[in-house]
Amino acid sequence: MAIVSKLFRKPEDAEKAAADLKGMGGNVSVIEKGSEGELGSLGLSEQTADYYKYGLAIGGKVVKVDVDDAKADEANNLLLATGFDELTERPAQWATSPSFVQAEKMSATNPMDAEMTGDFRVY
Repeated sequence: MAIVSKLFRKPEDAEKAAADLKGMGGNVSVIEKGSEGELGSLGLSEQTADYYKYGLAIGGKVVKVDVDDAKADEANNLLLATGFDELTERPAQWATSPSFVQAEKMSATNPMDAEMTGDFRVY
């Protein structure tokens, strides 16, 4: 048996992944904030466990599935694919951000070419 898991930032993505994994067979569980003790059963490195704990603390969910070794790659691919489409939505969100416009203006000029004002070079 293999254990496959993934942290999801969006709870609805975690629920979708869990439902899809149940169709594959195996024991599927969703770990939420407050049930962080279950992370020990995943066999994670300390750094990954800390990352998962942080994700749970900010409202994420971890989907865990116990599957046959033969289905581990398929389960992992399913987990990786779920919620991946949100990456294509982000550039549109960033383009409308006021910070993005400000950063674009800042990068459009070279500070070395700007006119010096004030006497800031005197120490």
